[in-house]
Amino acid sequence: MSVLRTARKGLLAAALSASLALPTAQAVQAAPPDRPPAAPPAARTAVHDPHDDVDRLARPPKPADATPVPGGGKLEPGRIPGDLVPGAPTPPGGGPALAGGVPCTLDGVTRLTPDGLADFLTDLSVYKRQIWTWDARLAPVMSRAHVQAVAGRAARLAPRHDGTDATHLLELFTYLHAAVYHDFSRTEIDLTDAPTVDAMSRAVAALGAAAHTFDPTRQNAETLREALTAGSATGLRRHQLGLVRKVLGTMAPGSRTAADPAWGNAVLAALTVNYLGICLLCV
Repeated sequence: MSVLRTARKGLLAAALSASLALPTAQAVQAAPPDRPPAAPPAARTAVHDPHDDVDRLARPPKPADATPVPGGGKLEPGRIPGDLVPGAPTPPGGGPALAGGVPCTLDGVTRLTPDGLADFLTDLSVYKRQIWTWDARLAPVMSRAHVQAVAGRAARLAPRHDGTDATHLLELFTYLHAAVYHDFSRTEIDLTDAPTVDAMSRAVAALGAAAHTFDPTRQNAETLREALTAGSATGLRRHQLGLVRKVLGTMAPGSRTAADPAWGNAVLAALTVNYLGICLLCV
């Protein structure tokens, strides 16, 4: 009996060992044989496409055909390009002197009263080189009082406008353009109060109603461009609808101004007012 029991234990142990080894044998049999690494793909041969060819017909300009530098490269020492009288010396301080000997610099302009600034703008044009880059010294001469004085001067001069820049309306409206340009991004000035908006609106309206504003002159086009750009500020756009329509009419087929780039710039300013939105309730 003991012999049978011993033999039975041996058989059970052998069966148990075989059953435990079976999964390992199956895994070994299921493993795929080693494969050699795949060969890299063959390099593609570039195919020439005749549609990629371009006929280069242009020829580089000869040196004699090159556009000359402003002034023809013959600017005298000490002169700056611009609308200065040929041969006029440049006084110390960077430009012509103001009345009373004040130099035409930011420090000199800052001292001007509102009416003094309006006088200055109708006398000199060199200021246009100084007002477009913000400087803290501009804040005093872009106050509400100064802007109202300049706008009032423009409104009074507009009825006498003769289609040229004899009254310096271009300089006055360029200043107003610069003022609203800085007002948009600077906290030092705020020109959105009702009296200032009203003064500027009256100035633009007076220019639009003047008898010779739409004479086909470059000065008229430039003045309208500056006036409309100034009139695109907050609170002013709703007053410009009539002027926008009149300026757009200068591009009518057959008109003398239709192909004039200066008048094209005026039309662009009118379209900008339209793009910003003419809303009678929200502008």
